[in-house]
Amino acid sequence: MGILFSLLHIPAMSTCEVIVVGSRRMRAINAAYGFKRYSTTVLSFSVPKRFVTGPHRHLGEIYVCVSDMKKQGLTFNPRPARPSASVWGAGYAVHKSRVGFYPVLIYYILHGLLHLIGYDHEGSEVRRKRMEKKEQSLWHKLCGA
Repeated sequence: MGILFSLLHIPAMSTCEVIVVGSRRMRAINAAYGFKRYSTTVLSFSVPKRFVTGPHRHLGEIYVCVSDMKKQGLTFNPRPARPSASVWGAGYAVHKSRVGFYPVLIYYILHGLLHLIGYDHEGSEVRRKRMEKKEQSLWHKLCGA
């Protein structure tokens, strides 16, 4: 998390929890908080700004569903997709080449962390493009691509 925090200019003393769950648990969480009644790959819950955490700032929780990650096929290419390309997540072209489990997990943690610091991709094309641009930029910095 240290590298991600540094790239996002989040103070080093900050924390965030990453909880890995299965699809049944993710579906229950999604439904319990008034979202959809199905599982999803990642959900983020930020801590209210007035929540006192002491000298450390706790950003919140990121839930990642491994079974949904695996359904994605663990395939993606961290290059911006062409407008007509098949895309998922933050606008990366989906390819048949498999990548490892951990790069995909890091991608979803990055996605959830952006949500925790205020980025969103729903409800507005402008917000979606802003978040995709930030994800792509960070991914390139992480991967050296």
